[in-house]
Amino acid sequence: MQRELLRYLELAAVVTLLLVIGIVKFSRVTDEEKRQIVLEARLEQVYQFQKNHHAKTGSYFHPRSRAFISYFGWIEEYDCELRSRRDEFSAVVRADLDGDGDIGVWRIDHTSPDVQSVTED
Repeated sequence: MQRELLRYLELAAVVTLLLVIGIVKFSRVTDEEKRQIVLEARLEQVYQFQKNHHAKTGSYFHPRSRAFISYFGWIEEYDCELRSRRDEFSAVVRADLDGDGDIGVWRIDHTSPDVQSVTED
């Protein structure tokens, strides 16, 4: 009985140790990953903003209007291509988030709230 209990305790200790190692290993987020998460969240906000505006007015917000820029001033931090028509919009962002000289490209449009990574940085 004691031997069996000891085996269970050893097994629990090994599992706990592996869990701790896994948490430490996989919970680290690099600065580049943080910047990419922020960029993708911002693009998702553009999507929600545009969809809400379209639901209320029947058209998408013009991306160069003062009101749009006042909500999304961060756009000036990136090389952005913003387009909008009555029934569609798109936002394409080019950025070197990790500083290696390679430019990544992300896109969102009226068809989906999911940010598409067109080209990896």
